[in-house]
Amino acid sequence: MVQNATKYQCEVEKVVQDLLLQCHWSCLVMVITNRIDNNCSNPFTGYISNQYVAAEVDQFLDLLIISWSTMIQCATESYLWCFSCGALVNNTASFTALQQSVSKHNITASIAFTAPRFQPNFTAHLLLAFAEQVIIESYHIAHAFPHMLGQSNKLGRHTDIILMMTDTLTGNLSAVRYFWTHIDYRPWGFEMPIQCPDCGIVDAWRSATKQRVYSFECKNRRCKKLYTFQQPAGSQLLMPGKTGSSS
Repeated sequence: MVQNATKYQCEVEKVVQDLLLQCHWSCLVMVITNRIDNNCSNPFTGYISNQYVAAEVDQFLDLLIISWSTMIQCATESYLWCFSCGALVNNTASFTALQQSVSKHNITASIAFTAPRFQPNFTAHLLLAFAEQVIIESYHIAHAFPHMLGQSNKLGRHTDIILMMTDTLTGNLSAVRYFWTHIDYRPWGFEMPIQCPDCGIVDAWRSATKQRVYSFECKNRRCKKLYTFQQPAGSQLLMPGKTGSSS
């Protein structure tokens, strides 16, 4: 493990030196694809005696990112994409460690996903939109992100997305969670079971809406199962379509 870590750091340092000699890099994008231990929410780091080994989130990120610190300091913007299963952010302790690491290493923004069995291939459209709007057109990611999601096809049906951003003036980190909503299938981002968990019938629900409160009751007259969903406090609806400057 120690030998592998040392080898990685030496290889990265050489890459960084070569890159710095070429030109000034205004934008640095880092992507981590890694397995997460769903029990303790720690990332997989390797093997010891043919057994999986996981490290705590802050230790794992320190090992990977610290060798890139010179590039991060030189770049105007830096981004970290975490293509890992949702345990990384669904667990409070690991999510806190992730946020602390993003802030500690002065990363401009980081993106993570909540799906327990996350499938990175669903992010293809999101990455293309990121490359176009943030890297090429130089829009701030906070302004571009809603439009990026609008081009992301079916990603929202698979996972929620968390955007963490560092304030360049105060150094404070903020986190925004984006989720897909559908009046019948995912009211206010909450998952609706296809089958009634009490009586077992499928296609089970009749719905009613009043002042943006969605109610679903089981169609089985002998069953009294009822769900009620309200808009989460502090949430805002993103309306895909033309912006105010569109013609």
